[in-house]
Amino acid sequence: MENTMVEEKNDNKKVVNKVNFQIKTKSFLKGIEPAYLISLSSNDNEFEDKEKLTLNVLKDKMIVESNGKYLVSNSPIIDKYIDELNYECKAEGTATVNSKELMDVLQAFPPSEDINVSSGNGELIINLVSNPEREQSVSLITDGVRMPMEAPEFAKTVRINREVFVNGVNKVKFAMGIAKTNRKYMCTIVQTKKDSIRFMAGTGGEFAISDVEGKAITEQYKSEEVFIIPKESVDVVQKILEKASCDSILLKEAVENVNKAENPAQIVIEYDGQSIVLVGLNTAGKPQNVDKFLNSKYENTVMTNANDWQYIVKGIEASDNHELKSSHDVHNTEVKNDIDNEQLLIQTLTKKKCKANIPIDGKSKMKEDSYFHCNSTYIRDMIKSCDSKKNIITMKYDGYKEEGGNRPVLIEYDDNINEAKNITEKFKILFAMTSE
Repeated sequence: MENTMVEEKNDNKKVVNKVNFQIKTKSFLKGIEPAYLISLSSNDNEFEDKEKLTLNVLKDKMIVESNGKYLVSNSPIIDKYIDELNYECKAEGTATVNSKELMDVLQAFPPSEDINVSSGNGELIINLVSNPEREQSVSLITDGVRMPMEAPEFAKTVRINREVFVNGVNKVKFAMGIAKTNRKYMCTIVQTKKDSIRFMAGTGGEFAISDVEGKAITEQYKSEEVFIIPKESVDVVQKILEKASCDSILLKEAVENVNKAENPAQIVIEYDGQSIVLVGLNTAGKPQNVDKFLNSKYENTVMTNANDWQYIVKGIEASDNHELKSSHDVHNTEVKNDIDNEQLLIQTLTKKKCKANIPIDGKSKMKEDSYFHCNSTYIRDMIKSCDSKKNIITMKYDGYKEEGGNRPVLIEYDDNINEAKNITEKFKILFAMTSE
């Protein structure tokens, strides 16, 4: 049975105290946004804490709790991290509301105005400080957000440059697996070493690999660490960290100890004085040995310009018609060398054809009569992953062998060098050949 929630540290909290506080609208919106995103993250409509926020109003700060089943947030709202907060607590207490309703109501007030928020008669009442007659209300929810037990001990800890982490995850996440029957591919893998990080995701048939090198992009506490971020968490984590202001994040992982129930498996990401907790870590993912392919020599090294592929990819997609989709057939494309005319011949292996030719760079090395077949989605991913400033795509492959043992096709892009930050990214894609 799938484990989706670690042991809770307490039963549902009841709303027993009335709250009353003043705050600037835009600052309140900014403060609750991470918890709001997490509250919406579960696809399980039966999950009790879906779309709920608990506001813990304290004298010097507010703590917002949310539980997205696989992601949990316990976020303090304090002026150290949020400008123009104008927070003033008039009465300490706890209130739980529907996160969507609260967000919609707050957006109905001018962002630069201060608002007063108080509870009474089963409602959270919001008034403009400058005009108390301007009022909106949100229904209170009796049961507070359930929060999991926090792990006191962590087996892995590493500090990572925030921008590098966000960009790396964003670069490879398209390749994450989608089949729940094969959980090991439904994740993004982060491998850290001193001054280098590898981000990797794949389906088994396709892998995206981003290797980033640079001084001070990581602060290692051990020589090498591996973190596996489940697919359910990737998009929300990325969105939250994109808007953070810190230079680096702290990534920690607690390993479940069968002899210590109070130390559940968790990944904690600390940023801007807040934290995101990943729970229910049920992925079987692990780093794949792709280096043997990344460092190999191939029979063909073919360089093309990404611009020459743009309309051809549209043609390939256009041949993926409704008839083909309804039959559940795989859409494959053939790529064949044409040495005499210094080009590649492209043809979809479908009833409705897309045929095209792609000119190659003069530095290419091609073997006569070499060809391969692949899932057409991989061709699309190859082009969509190309940086618009780096238009050259290098394809490395052997000719298809009917007897089997075919190595994957390797796609390489020009290095992305950030001289100002002394960071270099090497991005590559590996994808499997198909038999037809």
